[in-house]
Amino acid sequence: PGAEVKEKPPITNPEQATKALFKFRPVREDIDELQRLLTLRADPNAEIPEGSISPLMNVSMFAPLSRVVAMRKLLLAHGAILTKDDKEY
Repeated sequence: PGAEVKEKPPITNPEQATKALFKFRPVREDIDELQRLLTLRADPNAEIPEGSISPLMNVSMFAPLSRVVAMRKLLLAHGAILTKDDKEY
């Protein structure tokens, strides 16, 4: 109650989709949003912005347990590469 839902700006190119992927919050956003970003050609292997983590690590650490496997599979299906850190987590 009282919280406004911000409408997301439209994504018109892969660069914007990639930026949105690194802002993706798996605890609040669902697999449909992750699919949307990847369909818009977000790059799950893009250079990780300072202070951020890889999309795979992000979903591994913060997605609800019921969604972790599905979100990881989706990222891998869209070309995400498991790094040493991802494998160890």
